[in-house]
Amino acid sequence: MSVERGTQHHWPAAGAGKRTPFVGREEERATLRQLLDEAAGGCGTVAMIGGEPGAGKTRLAEEVAVEARDRGFLTVTGHCYDAEGGIPYQPFVEALEQCARVVPAVSLRLWLGEDGAEVARLAPELRRLFPDLPVAGSMPPEEGRRLLYHAWSAFIERAAHVQPVIFILEDVHWADESSLLLLQHLARHLSETPALVLCTYRDAELDVSRSLARTLEELVRQRLALDLVLGRLSEQGVAEMVAAHGHGAPPPPLVALIYKETEGNPFFVEEVLRHLAEQDKLLAPGGGWVSNVAISELEVPRSVRLVIQQRLARLGDGCQRLLASAAVAGREFSFEVVEALGDLEPGPLIDAIEEAARAGLIHDVSSGAEARYSFAHELVRQTLLGGLSMPRRQRLHLRVAETMERIYGSSLDSHVAELAFHYRQAGAGAAAGKAVDYSIRAGGTAAAVFAWREAISHYEGALEASENANALDTQQRCAVLLALGAALLWAGDFQRLYGAIAPQAYELAMTLGAQVMAAQAAWLAGQGLYVQFAGLAPARPDYGEWAERLDRLAVDGTVHRINADLALARTAAVHFRVDEAAERCLRALVHAREQEADWDVVLSIFTTFALWCRGPRFDARRRQFAADIASSLVTVPRDVSMVSAEYALALIAGEELKWGCRAEASHIVDRMAQFEAQRPPEVGPRIAPHFRDGLFAYMDGELERAARTAAEVFGRMVSGEVPLSFVAFAGNFGFRPRYYLGRPRADFGRLDSEERSAQPPRAVLLGAFGRNDEARSVLLRRRQAAPAGAAGAPDAWSMFELVMFVEAATLIGDAELAAWFAAPLWESGAVTTGDVYTTMVNRHLGAAAALLGETGRALEYYTRALAEATAMQFRPEVALTHLALAELLAEHYGRTDEALEHLRTAIPEFQAMSMSPSLDRAQSLQNRLVSTARPRSTYPDGLTQREVEVLRLVAAGRTNQQIAGQLVISQNTVLRHVSHIFDKTGASNRVEAAAYAHRHGIEPPLAD
Repeated sequence: MSVERGTQHHWPAAGAGKRTPFVGREEERATLRQLLDEAAGGCGTVAMIGGEPGAGKTRLAEEVAVEARDRGFLTVTGHCYDAEGGIPYQPFVEALEQCARVVPAVSLRLWLGEDGAEVARLAPELRRLFPDLPVAGSMPPEEGRRLLYHAWSAFIERAAHVQPVIFILEDVHWADESSLLLLQHLARHLSETPALVLCTYRDAELDVSRSLARTLEELVRQRLALDLVLGRLSEQGVAEMVAAHGHGAPPPPLVALIYKETEGNPFFVEEVLRHLAEQDKLLAPGGGWVSNVAISELEVPRSVRLVIQQRLARLGDGCQRLLASAAVAGREFSFEVVEALGDLEPGPLIDAIEEAARAGLIHDVSSGAEARYSFAHELVRQTLLGGLSMPRRQRLHLRVAETMERIYGSSLDSHVAELAFHYRQAGAGAAAGKAVDYSIRAGGTAAAVFAWREAISHYEGALEASENANALDTQQRCAVLLALGAALLWAGDFQRLYGAIAPQAYELAMTLGAQVMAAQAAWLAGQGLYVQFAGLAPARPDYGEWAERLDRLAVDGTVHRINADLALARTAAVHFRVDEAAERCLRALVHAREQEADWDVVLSIFTTFALWCRGPRFDARRRQFAADIASSLVTVPRDVSMVSAEYALALIAGEELKWGCRAEASHIVDRMAQFEAQRPPEVGPRIAPHFRDGLFAYMDGELERAARTAAEVFGRMVSGEVPLSFVAFAGNFGFRPRYYLGRPRADFGRLDSEERSAQPPRAVLLGAFGRNDEARSVLLRRRQAAPAGAAGAPDAWSMFELVMFVEAATLIGDAELAAWFAAPLWESGAVTTGDVYTTMVNRHLGAAAALLGETGRALEYYTRALAEATAMQFRPEVALTHLALAELLAEHYGRTDEALEHLRTAIPEFQAMSMSPSLDRAQSLQNRLVSTARPRSTYPDGLTQREVEVLRLVAAGRTNQQIAGQLVISQNTVLRHVSHIFDKTGASNRVEAAAYAHRHGIEPPLAD
């Protein structure tokens, strides 16, 4: 059965009580009408409506919704509430509940489609309506959140293509973080969906709600949302509002007074008008304006809360009691709940509700069979709450909670977050036990839908509620701490995890003798450190201590045994015990296969082995392991964290580059990008763009672009948006571009650290700045820190350490240190590039050999580096190797012509890539050689070697772009060479140049 297009579902119109006609905001309404038109045409978007309390945000959204309903839109509304530890995804749950009440079940089931199980994570009530819905399976948190977001997008898309949708999210300044993340995801998928999302928010709350501020900034920056901020009404606008309450134009003094006192805030204006009308100071019995009214007699209160208080004071006692209880129950409340509170008998209760509705303080928002009401404005509810003493407010919270238990006894799981909130607000005493119990259950419910911040809030509430009531025994408290720690880990609050929560849980578990719980606490602490500090973590004493604790506690045959081996492998490797590290990694792999461990465990083993076991003896095993992972991750299995898969692929791409296989690395990055396209960007940072805009840009000679990308990653790390593990990638393509551009000083502060990974680049910078003694001191300290024989056993050193220490030693001219650090590389048969801070290993070995006076060996290494860099299309390294060859040939072999030929290739490349330090060096050498060289050429008409190479390719029919790619030079350099060829040969075009080449025996290269 299908839902026919055009089938329409409407929500009941809001409200009782007379409302002032909507005035002003014509420009904003026109803008929103245009968005409505675009949504009707299939191009949806998000509109954020901001302003101070009472600015008319909700009213504007309602007016647009009325127009949308008249045009056949499905209209849904979800609210966010000012309640600590509320329901995760609250506004989306409300919208779904509306759908379940008013949309025919057959239509709703079709809209849910195959994603019903995921959508039902947020609304378990769907399972009562649709018993056929399967149960959503367990999976890694990032993957689970991705599927959940995808399910919601698909659900809205299916609904909107049957009937256009307008979705109103009220008060998103109070939205939980999970709701904001889902909103960001939806915004990215609305461009081809007939849906308009309207969000209202208080702009004054942005300083408090940093989550909303970040979300708003991101949506506007990416042009995924339009931000409309409502100001106050002009005096003319106030006059129009006043005129709507009487007959004819209002007295100008009255308008002026109201405008002065309210400053044009629409809600304040309306409340003042109601206040004056209720005092019979506004309208005469016939509906006209009170004549000869004295302004001094109006007694207009000077704040909107005072106006509301005076209006509330004029209500009957029963109505005031009803509204006080309802205010505690929430912004929206049901008749059933306030009736069950027992403040009033059914008859007086109905009278009180009708009285409040006539006063415009509440609106009827009933749908289906349930009678429900909402406060007309949050300021009304906040004023009521402010008038309650703490004991009375606590008593009301307790009564509301107990009432909800009675009413919803068969479906408490859907209300645990509300019950937790009310019981916590009820204070200490008899309610403490239930506050703890419901808070723990609410934390678990939030964690089950990957709402980590909300889970944290509930677990913290449970711990706080138990403090004075001893509602948790030691084992229960330890369990809550462990659950809180897991939520902190996934939420990215690492410092609190390893600095406070995990240690507390560990101490309690050890007191209990609970080995498994203690092991979990040790793993959480270590994992928090490792995720935050990445490669720097194993060198920290606290990481080593937690690894040893986990090792003592881990039981064979469990995942903790595997995790213990991995943690100890990292600490062993960072202290040069690489054999031990490799042994533990491989043992962990055996255990993982025996236990049929999930993919995330296997990926963790691989990344540990790839990062820490880099020596030549492990090359074959590491490459095979990488190949196995790459072939298995053609698609990401459902039980794999996509972030883990992407990180593993990033390491595999780096491994391919290390062996000079750029095409294979690019293929891996393409696969990463495919995975990342399936994952909401809100779930985690992306690596593939950093390879393309950073590392590959650096290799292509786009140094400025690479440096900008690295700076962006570092900035996002400082703000906490990306983990430190990403900085390894940023350092890879950030350090050398800045260094080659002649702007490395910014790195000094970042590298001013005794951490092991900071020392190699720092030594290079010190050498580059001529601070030789400081550079030598770094090198000597690192050599002394290595165990005996480490230089002869390259497995104790990572490739980038050795290469950069060789580079630093040659910069300061220390032959002894250059030989010491180069020895492992000479003996191992060096790979193409280093594994971090990518550069050509053979170029640096050539420099070390030249420093040692081994010029033949230097020439061999340089020649090999040039061939490798050319094959990889590694432009900066091609140019730098040409310069190195020029210096060697000129200074040690006296082959001036060949040296000049290399410089003619290098200099325009340095100019094109803005490599100022290398350009100065090359031009200085060129000037010196030209002044002493005898002009001669072995080619006709003074053609140079490089010009002949270009001419051969021109004769073969290659385009400038193809020539640039083959010779690894820029197209501008090719143009310069072609121009010189035309000038020297007299050719006026490429055909004549090709004929010239044929006449002079300059044959094109053989076909590839």
